[in-house]
Amino acid sequence: MKIREFKHLLCVSATYSTFYREYSGSRRGKFSGKNESLGNLKKRHDSKLLSKKSTNSMRDKIMWLFLLASPKKAWNYKTKKFFTYKLAMVTLTLAKSQFTSDEDIRRKMLNHFLITARRRWNVKHYVWRAEAQRNGNLHFHIIVDKFIHYKELRAVWNGIMKTNNYIDEKHEDSDPNSTDIHSLTNLAHVIYDVGKYMTKQRDGYRYVNGKQWACSESLQVIKKITVQVKDEFVAKVLEDCDKSNLLMKGLSYVQLIQMNAAELCKRYPKINNIVWNDIESKFYSMEN
Repeated sequence: MKIREFKHLLCVSATYSTFYREYSGSRRGKFSGKNESLGNLKKRHDSKLLSKKSTNSMRDKIMWLFLLASPKKAWNYKTKKFFTYKLAMVTLTLAKSQFTSDEDIRRKMLNHFLITARRRWNVKHYVWRAEAQRNGNLHFHIIVDKFIHYKELRAVWNGIMKTNNYIDEKHEDSDPNSTDIHSLTNLAHVIYDVGKYMTKQRDGYRYVNGKQWACSESLQVIKKITVQVKDEFVAKVLEDCDKSNLLMKGLSYVQLIQMNAAELCKRYPKINNIVWNDIESKFYSMEN
């Protein structure tokens, strides 16, 4: 009887790391949950809810953006001091009741804004989320890694609304307060805003037709990285994490660790070149 061998693999994501064993040889048996999975997919499609997989994927992209973004300084006019931040959240709303489809607003207005943001403010890395307000209007939350002055932001978005007849200068305020932007200075702010604005499903609000979120191409290429590691390295990391209470509940062949890619690579330089450099090279290669 042939003994099945296994190797240790390390899977690194934006929020946690995982050690698991991969056995050699082919698997036996078939996946019995296919029909159930297809049923769940149809159910989500019919209800137009953002699936759990999509929610986790969006959260993962935002966390990658936070880890990869460089710290920046900005002046606070209230405190008269500089403050450091990494990301900012932009909110875009409509100045009047929505009279065009969700698809038209995404295609003609949101895309116009993202193109302008790239050219004017060098915004190349972002995650956006579309959702309906209580009044039924579509609006957008966009997380970016650049500074945008609130007056410039409002001027650009209001200009796009004028082009698409959402502002009538003859009968309405030609410069409505249709935008908002605030900084995300640390990880706690990112987690709070992601939970409150980006991934929360609101009861009693209409569903958004079509695409509900997307990210820049630079974030699309960033995925979980899996590398093979030696038994000694696994033992060392698990011992350190056990002492620091960073071990999460796992199975006999899977062990979750409460360290993201940046934290793991900083603590263990041996895998930095394999993991973190690969992530950064993919991310920044999309800037050109």
